[in-house]
Amino acid sequence: SMFSVAEWALGNFADDLEDPFLHNLFNRVVFTDNFITATKTMWRRPDLASITIGEAGRSEVDLKFIPETLQSNQAWGKCAYLATDAPVEAYDCSKEAFLGKWGDYAAPRAVVEGMCSNSDGTGVDAVAALQHSLTLKPGETKTFHVMCGAALNESDVGGLAARYSDPGVVEGKLEAVRSYWSAYLAAQRVQTPSRVFDFKVNT
Repeated sequence: SMFSVAEWALGNFADDLEDPFLHNLFNRVVFTDNFITATKTMWRRPDLASITIGEAGRSEVDLKFIPETLQSNQAWGKCAYLATDAPVEAYDCSKEAFLGKWGDYAAPRAVVEGMCSNSDGTGVDAVAALQHSLTLKPGETKTFHVMCGAALNESDVGGLAARYSDPGVVEGKLEAVRSYWSAYLAAQRVQTPSRVFDFKVNT
């Protein structure tokens, strides 16, 4: 068995760190067809999460931030996803179900026991775990692709997953990304007495 796993940080990352137990309640993570979608029904927007005293019509002598405008809490409005072009045997959307109670990624429960539990990820600490089973003959290799991304609408994910289920499309797009960054990073090259400096600037 092979397991493809992503741990979600949905919406506002700072909120997930500061109060995960509250913000996990707003996670909505589900398995559909051959992929997992994830969104959040509450999002403290970074651009609306704070206003200054000056913006509130008070003195501007000592500008401080007032958290939580009334406009800041809303649905995230995007849909993250984990998809694969290999058949999915089982899945987990709950982090606790995948890792086990007090478990960790060194020995996830699902891997140790050999099977995901098809857990729901609504209102809990969420992951996307897809389990694939395959049989290899001696010396044989098999390739499959895993896609992790975000779409503007949940309805778009099925089309994206279908489009990238073609290995030729995936490899073509990956090569395009490699070519873009190779050209972009090669525009400026330096050679100095410091190999560390050269590595930072040239890479």
